[in-house]
Amino acid sequence: MNWLVQILARNPWLHYWEQRIAGIGFYERVKNLLTSQGAFEPKKRVLEIGCGQGILADWFTGGGYVGVDTDFPSLQFAQSRSKRNHFICQDAAGLSFRDRTFDIVLSVGVLHHLDNHQFRQHFKEAFRVLKPGGKVIVYDCIRPEPKDYLRYWCSKLERGAHLRSEEDLRRSFRESGIVSPTLQRSKSLVIQSYSLLAEKPA
Repeated sequence: MNWLVQILARNPWLHYWEQRIAGIGFYERVKNLLTSQGAFEPKKRVLEIGCGQGILADWFTGGGYVGVDTDFPSLQFAQSRSKRNHFICQDAAGLSFRDRTFDIVLSVGVLHHLDNHQFRQHFKEAFRVLKPGGKVIVYDCIRPEPKDYLRYWCSKLERGAHLRSEEDLRRSFRESGIVSPTLQRSKSLVIQSYSLLAEKPA
């Protein structure tokens, strides 16, 4: 099955629909979380790190959204679908934006692709470009317990090589400077997920 996942990932159109189908329930919870945190309010400047094919960009219509990713074909696909938003090809470890640029920085489905060093750099840059009082919003997958058979089996198909347990996640967040991280866990049919909110001191 991994060969099929790899093929889907190489084609932005196929990968977009694979993510939409596999993410049934996942993206609804992401949207509800963003709504509760005021991400769609007018004049909010929002950065999504690892935006992929721009699934989240569909929800932003005010022109304050910017998506970054390292996969240029995915960005082209995202831009073709979301004309009012901006997409830039760059690595999250060295963002080109000035300090204190954004009200919200999003990281959805990204961290399980990053090793520990990349994980720390990801948050170092996220907080650098965030305005004081702004928020980092994370929504990602967590490694299920083996007894959670269906989700555990599905997690084996995940392309990300760094799917972490809750204990490992808490340690990685603390090492990234997030004190006492609070994770909210949830489940869809095939995915076990978590969310985290971290505010930059005013």
